[in-house]
Amino acid sequence: MNHFPQEAAYPVTPASPQPVIGERYRLNAKLGSGGFGVVYLALDLKLHERPVVIKVMMRQPQDGYQDWRLKKFRQEAEALARLNHPGIVSVLDRGDLSDGRPYLVMEYVSGITLQDELARAPLALPRIGELVQQLGAALNAAHACGIAHRDLKPANVMLQNPDTEAEKAKLIDFGIAHVNESLWAGQSGAIVAGTRQYMAPEQLRGQAQDFVRCDIYALGVIAYEMLAGHAPFAGRSDIELFEQQKEVRLTWPPARTDLPPAVLPVLQQALAFDPAARYASAKDFGHELANLLRPAPRASWPTDKMPPPPVPVETQLLAAPPSPVAESVAEPVGGAMPLDSQFYIVRATDNEFSQALLRRDSIVLLKGARQMGKTSLLARGLQQTRSSGARVVLTDMQSFNAPQLASIDSFLRTLADDVAEQLELPDDPLQSWDERRGASRNFSRFLERQVLPSIATQLLWGLDEIDRLFSCAYGSEVFGLFRSWHNARSLNPQTPLHKLTLAIAYATEAHLFITDINQSPFNVGTRLALDDFSLPDVIELNRRYQHPLKSPAAVEQFFRLVAGQPYLVRLGLKTMAERHMDFAAFAARAAHEDGPYGDHLRRLLLMLMQDAPLCEAVRGLLQGQLQGHARLSLENFYRLRSAGVLVGESVQEVRPRCQLYADYLRLRLL
Repeated sequence: MNHFPQEAAYPVTPASPQPVIGERYRLNAKLGSGGFGVVYLALDLKLHERPVVIKVMMRQPQDGYQDWRLKKFRQEAEALARLNHPGIVSVLDRGDLSDGRPYLVMEYVSGITLQDELARAPLALPRIGELVQQLGAALNAAHACGIAHRDLKPANVMLQNPDTEAEKAKLIDFGIAHVNESLWAGQSGAIVAGTRQYMAPEQLRGQAQDFVRCDIYALGVIAYEMLAGHAPFAGRSDIELFEQQKEVRLTWPPARTDLPPAVLPVLQQALAFDPAARYASAKDFGHELANLLRPAPRASWPTDKMPPPPVPVETQLLAAPPSPVAESVAEPVGGAMPLDSQFYIVRATDNEFSQALLRRDSIVLLKGARQMGKTSLLARGLQQTRSSGARVVLTDMQSFNAPQLASIDSFLRTLADDVAEQLELPDDPLQSWDERRGASRNFSRFLERQVLPSIATQLLWGLDEIDRLFSCAYGSEVFGLFRSWHNARSLNPQTPLHKLTLAIAYATEAHLFITDINQSPFNVGTRLALDDFSLPDVIELNRRYQHPLKSPAAVEQFFRLVAGQPYLVRLGLKTMAERHMDFAAFAARAAHEDGPYGDHLRRLLLMLMQDAPLCEAVRGLLQGQLQGHARLSLENFYRLRSAGVLVGESVQEVRPRCQLYADYLRLRLL
C-alpha cells in the first residue's frame, strides 16, 4: 500500500475515471485545477508505483484564446525541461492524450504550500531569511536559463520538511512562464496573466518588458507578507493598487518590533516602482535579506582535545540523568547540523581536521559516504578558522546551475565572482579576465594578484560536494589547477599561495574519474576519512536523547541494525524518544516504507533503480550468487561504497552497509 503525506496544495478528491495515461501513469487523486490544467496525483507503474504529479490540459472552450492556452501549456513543459535546480520542481515526462490534449509529468513534492504555512502562524525571522534566500537562488537559476516565472506567489511555493533544519522551498507551476527564444513564444502582450496582488506595476498594466524584474518584485511582495503578515498593498481595484505601488509606502504592524532597521530599505528596493531601481538579481535580494535576518552563529566545537575514552555499556546506561543540554530532542535530523547542536558527536577525524587547519596545510581532504557528516564537520572547521581572525570562503557545488557548469570558462568566472563577493573585494574579478590566457590561468592570476594580497592572514576555502565536478568534461583541468597551487607552495617560498588552505569534502572515489595522478589533488595533502559512529558514540547519543534504549541489549541490537550510520542512528533515537517507542516496536517497522526510515529507504531504492548495473550487482550480492564477488566490478564496488550502500575494504569483503539496508533491499529486489 502506498502512503502519501496528507499536506497537499489542494484538497484530495476522487480522480478522473481514466485509470491510466501514457500506458504508465495510474491516476490516483485529483489535487485541483487552475490556470489551464487539471492536476492529479498519480503512480508511475514502471517505477515501483512512485508517486508523481500529472498536469493535464483542460478541454478548450472556443473563445478565441484556445491556441494561446495551448501555447502556454507547452511553454510550461519547455520551461521546466530546461531547468535543473533543487529549488524548482523537475519535469519527468510529457505526452498527449488520445484526444490530443497534452499532459506533463512532474516530480511529486511532499509538504505544504507557503500560503498554508503563512495561515498557520507567524514565521521566525531567520526562517524567513532562509526561505527568501532559497527562492532567490531558484529564481536566479531560472533567469540564467532565460526563464521567468511571472506568477510567483505563496501558493506556488512548496515547503518540504517545514519548520525544520532540513526545510527546503521549491517553486512549482510555471504555467505562464516567459521563455526567451521559446519555440512557443509569441505576441501575447494583450493578455495580462498572473496573480494581481503579486504583479509588478508594469506587469499589472500589461506593459512589462523585463520579466526578471517582475519576478524580483513578486519575491519582494512575498518577503514583506512573510514579515508583516499581510501584503504591502491592498488596492481594491487595479487603479488603486497601481497608485499604492507608485508611492511604495511600507508600514509594519505595531507588534512587529524585532525587525532590524535595515530591512525596510532592502524591501523598498525590491518593490521599487521603476524596474531599473530594483535588485539586479533575485539571488542578491535573497542574500542581503537573509544576512539581515540571520542570527550570529555560536561556535561549540572543541579543538584542543579528543573525545573522552569509551565507557562500558552498562556503566553509561546507568549513568546520571541527562545533562541540561539534552532536555529537548526536537532538533531535526538531516542536512548540516547547527554549530551549537547538542547532538553533534566529536569523532577522531574532528581533531585531525582541526589540527590540519591550525597547521595551515595546503589541501585537506574530507572523504565519506553520503550522510556521514562531511558538511557538518566542514562547517565547524570554517567556524574555527573564522573565530581565529582568518578569512573564510565556502563554495557549495550544489548551488551551481547547468549554464554555470557548461564550460570551464563559465565555471571559473562564476567561481571568481562568488569568491570576490564573499570576501567583499572592491574590484570586479572579470575586469582583468583575458581570454587569451585561458580560464585556468585567469583564475590563478585573480587568486594570486587580487585575492591573497588583500588578506593579511590565512584564507580557508571550503569546497563542499566537489563530486559534482567529476561528471564535467573539464573536471580534471580544475583539479589540476588545485594541484598546481599545492606544488607552488612547495617550490616557491615567496608565493602568496602559502596563505591558502583548501578543505575539500567529497564522497566519490576520485581515481575513477582522474586517470593522471599528476593532475590530482586527491593524492597529496592531508587525507581524512569519516567513519561510522562507534558503539560508544551510539551509547553517548542514547544518553543525549534521554535513554530511549533502556538496556545494553537494546543498544547493541540497534547498533547491529544501523551499523553506526550517523543519519540512521540519530533519526532512530529521535523517533523512539519523541514517540516513547521501545526498540522492539521500532525494529518491527524499521524496514517498511511507512516506517521511520521510509523516505530514506525509498531514495536509496530509486538511486539503484536508475542504474541497472548497480541494481543487478546489489541483487546478486543479496542472492549470494556472486561467487567470490567476481560479478561485482571494481568500479561498481567503489560507486556503491561511495553512495553508502555497501561497505568493505575490497570486493572480496563487500557486504550491505547495515542490516536495515539488507532487509529492505531483499524485500524490494528479490
